Amino acid sequence: MGPESTRLQGLKQRITSVENSVHRQRLLARPAVRELVQGLILNHQWSPEQIDARLKVDHSRW
Repeated sequence: MGPESTRLQGLKQRITSVENSVHRQRLLARPAVRELVQGLILNHQWSPEQIDARLKVDHSRW
């Protein structure tokens, strides 16, 4: 293995490390969001697309 191959391997490892460390928290792990989503689905028959759009407008910090 030459120096270029070693650098490439190191770069691949860093990219993999960054990709593995970037995770988005699941919204339904939050009880308030889970209850809201369940209510919209069960009581109002909203689609997932409608819920997604509504959450983006009303609760952009989520």
